Parts: sequence; structure tokens; C-alpha cells
Amino acid sequence: GLQSINDLLFLRGVDVAMIASDSLAYVKKHKLYSTEADKISYLAKLANVNVIIVARKDFANLESLAGKRVATGPVDSDEFVAADLIFGNFDVAFDRVSTSGKKAVTQLEEGRLDAAIFAGADTYPLLASIKNSNEFHILQISVAEDLADAFSPAILSAADLPNLIPEGEFVETVASALVLAVFDWPNRSERFNKLNKFNAALFENYLNTLSEEQRTNFLAAVPGWKPYLTAREKNEAETAEPET
Repeated sequence: GLQSINDLLFLRGVDVAMIASDSLAYVKKHKLYSTEADKISYLAKLANVNVIIVARKDFANLESLAGKRVATGPVDSDEFVAADLIFGNFDVAFDRVSTSGKKAVTQLEEGRLDAAIFAGADTYPLLASIKNSNEFHILQISVAEDLADAFSPAILSAADLPNLIPEGEFVETVASALVLAVFDWPNRSERFNKLNKFNAALFENYLNTLSEEQRTNFLAAVPGWKPYLTAREKNEAETAEPET
């Protein structure tokens, strides 16, 4: 995500990037760019990306992981970004381990980790593969006021991860959004017109290939992000009342 933001801002020829929305909050928190970050908008929200922290049952909450071994993925990964924002908001210092994915699951099972953070499309099959899942649970995470520009609330149930969540129970966590991010080109500029064509194709062509179950609200608001002008225009055109 962080590399994609850098490419979107500075790499010639990059017009659109798929980015986890909390990456922008990370960029602003650490002041990685002076004013450039304010030039990033989004065309569409593609999906929610749940952030899941799996811990040994010895640890009841985030605060109990202070000083413990937590896998957050390599620097600049989506897991790294989410861990920085979440643990930082609760002022919890921990022993950061750069592993992720299947390696993180294996090290959890072997007792070499106390917890691990997961975010991404492969999270559910990874966590479903945990063998001794009765030794682990998913930590509750609330969207604190300071995280409102990075995450939205999400609820997990046994239907999502039956090996980690008992039937009838629910776990509160947070979710970022997978967005199509763009540079905020001036209205009616050449690049603006290209993005306008891309935006029209996205809504008029791509959506027509999806079933009702696959469709998502592309125009849904994303915390901490502003919609690009072409997306706003599309929304206004679709919601405008017909003239009488």
C-alpha cells in the first residue's frame, strides 16, 4: 500500500492504484510527504478488508500484548501499517516480528509468537488452517476516535472463522477499505479526462458483469478519504431528480 501511494504520487504513467485505505492515515501520521498526500482521492470502494489479530488465549486484549512477540509482516506491508496504527493508538509497545502469512501461522502454532495480525484476501483460509485453534482467539478491537479516519467497525462471527469463534458469539474488529486510488488531477485536464473515461467504464461495463451477490457499493464513503471529482459527478448524476 505505501509503495503504491508513492508510485501514484511520483511515478510517471501510474493513474490508478489499488490501496488499503488505512495506508493514507499511516502516511499522514508519520508525515511521509509534505503536501502531496492531500492530492490523493478515490474513485471507488471495492471491498472491506477486515483486520484480525489472533493471540494465544493467555492474552485477553491488546494491552496484555505489551512487550510480547507479535507478527506484523514486513515493513510497509498492509499488516505492518494496521499494526502501527492500532497498537500505536492504544500506546502498546511490543516486540515486532516481520513474518506474515503462512509463516506467521506456523510460528503461532509452534509457540514462537504470542500474536499475529492478518489483513488481506488470504486471511480466512490461512486462519482456517490453524491446527490447534483451541489455544487461540481473536482479540476485540474497537474503532477509537483517533482511528476513525483509518478504519470502520466490523463484526466477525462463527460463520467467518468457525475454528476460532464459537457458535453464537461475535468479535468486534476493524476494517480498512480496498479502494481505487487516484491523483487529484485538476478538473478538465488531460489526465482528468482519462480518469473520467476509466470511471465511466468501471461503472457502466464492469458492474454489468457482476451478479447481485457480487456487487458492492462503489460509491460508499471511505473514512479519511475524499472522492475524486469524477466519482462525485457520477453519484450526483445517478441521484439527481429528473427535471419536471
